Amino acid sequence: MHALLVRISFLLAYLCCLSGYAQNINYLDPQQPFSQYITEGWQEERGMPFNNVLDIAQDSNGYLWLATFQGLVRFDGVKFELFNQGNCEVMDTDGILAVHADRSGSIWIGTNGHGIIRYKDGAFDTSINAEELRQEFITSFSDGKDGKLWVGTRNGFGYFKDDIYHPYTGHGIGKGEILALQEDHDGGLWIAENRSGLYRLHNNVMKHYEQLNKRNRNAARNFVAGENGRIYIGTEAGVYFHEAGEITLLHEQSAAYGFVLELHIDGNGTLWIGTEQGLLRYTDKKIEKMPKQQLPENAAIQAIFGDHEGSLWLGTYRQGFFRLKQGKFENIGIPEGLLNEVVYVIYQDSSTTWAGTEHGIAKIKGRKVERHYILGQKPLQNRVRDILNVPDVGLMVATYGGLFIYDESNDRFVNYKTDLDLGRARVLNNAGDGQVWVGTTRGLYKLRGRTAQFYGRAEGLENTFIMSLFTDKDSALWIGTNGGGIYKLEQEKITRFGIAEGLPGNIIFQISQDEAGYLWVGTSNGLARFNGKQFETFNDVLPELRQVIFQALPEKSDLWIFTSRGVLKVDKHSLLNRKDAVTVERFGKFDGMRSSEVTGASVASLDAAGQLWVATIKGITVIN
Repeated sequence: MHALLVRISFLLAYLCCLSGYAQNINYLDPQQPFSQYITEGWQEERGMPFNNVLDIAQDSNGYLWLATFQGLVRFDGVKFELFNQGNCEVMDTDGILAVHADRSGSIWIGTNGHGIIRYKDGAFDTSINAEELRQEFITSFSDGKDGKLWVGTRNGFGYFKDDIYHPYTGHGIGKGEILALQEDHDGGLWIAENRSGLYRLHNNVMKHYEQLNKRNRNAARNFVAGENGRIYIGTEAGVYFHEAGEITLLHEQSAAYGFVLELHIDGNGTLWIGTEQGLLRYTDKKIEKMPKQQLPENAAIQAIFGDHEGSLWLGTYRQGFFRLKQGKFENIGIPEGLLNEVVYVIYQDSSTTWAGTEHGIAKIKGRKVERHYILGQKPLQNRVRDILNVPDVGLMVATYGGLFIYDESNDRFVNYKTDLDLGRARVLNNAGDGQVWVGTTRGLYKLRGRTAQFYGRAEGLENTFIMSLFTDKDSALWIGTNGGGIYKLEQEKITRFGIAEGLPGNIIFQISQDEAGYLWVGTSNGLARFNGKQFETFNDVLPELRQVIFQALPEKSDLWIFTSRGVLKVDKHSLLNRKDAVTVERFGKFDGMRSSEVTGASVASLDAAGQLWVATIKGITVIN
């Protein structure tokens, strides 16, 4: 199913583009750090035939075509298909140097010594070759005005129009290999020739820009057209641009990463620079390099292509094929400042978000990690399971090494000792009047200041491993346990609910309440709702709910459900009416979550702006 959805998305994105809905294209946001992009890579281990990609194009059906030295590769988003001498009669070589989609969506294929192959109407054809191209090395293609298609070869250049080839026969240019061609807004043709550098042909006059060759390693290699007639020039020593008759170095840092191998401008106007040592992004007059966490360190970027849905595809030298995609969500993890990426609890406190992790607490303002706190010297003291602002007490933290309180004046957390040893604290709940309930792995405690009252088997709490606590609108305390179901504590009376009372599972992760007063319960075997008398389940209505549910967070018309396989947004009306087709939205790694796996027994939260903060094993995902 996932493979089919990917293939459909390729086609739908292309059709939307044809229909004029360019505003729906989700280009990479240049203001976001690289870590917010979804990065996916394919090497031979994932079915990529070869790890060396020279060029990339996309046809009218949404397929991507890749040029490699071992053949032509077609990619549908999931599966790769290789065309070479072994399975394609018209191919006399496996070496493919360039691919290009013309305005009709046909694919032009430049070979290593055997001219051009064109893929049109589902078939490969070599009849397009003019006599002078049949034994040529085809190095580049570029669309021109008036229906022209410019072609660069190892021995010159020319253009096709109406399927007829017109070679350039004029003078004034060197006899080296043509590396790249690019028309500008005045109809001039920029030419990168590997021996003598940069040229521009305009009105049949060839001009040589010799100054690019007077500097060391400064030969032109590629072009891209920018706004207002600007032409960007990739060279062996950085990126230059031509504007108003002058050629200027774009940024000194553009020369710091070796040869510039490729240039691309996306729909947001961001300039992407492929170099021998990685991918660069130029925006707001600054250059940033994509870090090794997203791409192999110092990967040589030979090809950059923007597809119909706004994703950026990268072809590398021997390190595979990659896609950068704009995610739907924001992520906060180790790249953004967390010391540990396993997050158990997220707590919203006025303008501050507190995140409890496997190794301490992060203080977050907006989306920025302001500080990370280590609570104690012992590892269990830093395994933070819950956070709660207790009136007249302060910000309290439950850890497997006891309780801590935030000392705001000294900006630190201090151990909160009580008269009883609480052991491993897991969950906190306000009890009113400055009192707090503390659920632990060995029972329930009610704190009045530093005095603890214990509730265990003698009080009717037969299972003392407390997983969750919730106070309902009638001030009754609901206690979720690890294997013992739910206990209700009301006026010092404890009542138990288990599978016999309708619960689908006896491990209770979280309990919440909707506006109508119904309780929603996440269990080890699905979702349950308490209607005031008994629990009802929904495993038969929506099979996806027949799994571990860590939390169900109700809103007015929807229900957010958190699992180890991702996040579900379920329409409550269709679920409660037990319709055959329940309306569900599914969110996971494919949509921009850094991990689809929500942390077990974790607590998500809604902030004041209505954005959902989700705790995962790879940090926090914020869903708008």
